[in-house]
Amino acid sequence: MPAADTDVLLSRMDAQLANQTGLQRSLKAGLLWLDNRHRLVRGRAFHRARPTQQQRFLDKLATTPVSGKLLRLLALPFKAAYVLDEQVEQATGCRQPVQLPAQVETFRWQQQITAARDCDEDMTLEADVVILGSGAGGAAAAYELACRGLAVVIIEEGQYYDRSHFTGKLTEVIPKLYRSWGATVATGNAIIPVPVGCNVGGTTTINSGTCMRTPPSVLQRWREQGLEAFTEQAMAPWFEGVERMLSVQQATTETVGPIGDLIDRGAAANGFLQRQPLMRNAQGCDGQGLCQFGCPTDAKQSTNVSYIPRALERGAFLFSGFRAERLQRQGNRITGVIARGENADGRPINLSLTCQQTIVAMGSLFTPLFLRQQGVRNPHLGRHLTLHPAGVVNALFPDRDLANSRSIPQGYGVSDWEEQGLMFEGGTIPLAGHS
Repeated sequence: MPAADTDVLLSRMDAQLANQTGLQRSLKAGLLWLDNRHRLVRGRAFHRARPTQQQRFLDKLATTPVSGKLLRLLALPFKAAYVLDEQVEQATGCRQPVQLPAQVETFRWQQQITAARDCDEDMTLEADVVILGSGAGGAAAAYELACRGLAVVIIEEGQYYDRSHFTGKLTEVIPKLYRSWGATVATGNAIIPVPVGCNVGGTTTINSGTCMRTPPSVLQRWREQGLEAFTEQAMAPWFEGVERMLSVQQATTETVGPIGDLIDRGAAANGFLQRQPLMRNAQGCDGQGLCQFGCPTDAKQSTNVSYIPRALERGAFLFSGFRAERLQRQGNRITGVIARGENADGRPINLSLTCQQTIVAMGSLFTPLFLRQQGVRNPHLGRHLTLHPAGVVNALFPDRDLANSRSIPQGYGVSDWEEQGLMFEGGTIPLAGHS
């Protein structure tokens, strides 16, 4: 890989962080910590030490339990700026240019979308139901309720993008589709990146498209905890309905790529029996390998191309670029929502909604935070969250072309240990994933 040009790298980072005040502050705080840590140990600021002294200090710091994690976190923006460079991608053969359509078809339902940037004045509206969020939860709720003839309004903090915006240039699409440039992390005895979407479609726009039903063992545990209705028989028609909507089917050998054969042979040699391509929501996928950065062919049925258009076709309205700020109350009843956005001139635009019901579908991380800010108190609020952290084993096959940019990032699974909560997945992640 070509060595990084420090001046070019830093100037690129300046440009990328120009409008990201929060990230700028975090980065400055991290660099100040590094300077002071070096001053405490060596008597001078880190940036005044010679390169060899800096390297020795970093090598030693990286082995410490807490500071080592902070150091890796601080290094992420620099690594990302390097691996996201188009010249680096081309030099490593990791990315062919995305062929964008010369013209994208427009549909009648798009008239149901109002962007804050296009508004000139504040708005006051009434609805039967207001839904906060357009991801997996909010979009499905909007579709089901609009099908029943209710007046539905969806509020989304992010913007609406179509496939003409999904260029494959990660420095362009990550700020558009990810919250905080994808820098959301869970901290504890390890730092785990938790990518969160901020766009119409939410995190479904940036996930890898793997679709799994809730395992029977999990449904059983839920029933033991009081959710008696969650039987496999009761859930089956709902799973089937979602799978039809999302065109869920097994990934093809061609889109999985050569990694599928490698994983299959390795798993078989170790005695695993349940080996198969993963179920995915990507009918007509041609293996662009950009699932986490917006599908440039619309093959992946994220909610921005599945549930949201169908909800709008049935009369729902979508307001993008508006952040919900306050729930309005009458006693213990929620009667409306106040949201705020900015128009193209940077002027605040207020959106006031009165409604019979409100659904908060901001995702498992932000829903409890928002409800707590609104004064909702419940001993279970924000608790019982489970994530699926992934441990990675990388292997190098110097004599094989694994077609990283011509296959889906994760396409082959080994599920023998599913009951123990473990799923093995073989994939060839984009170069950016190694930062």
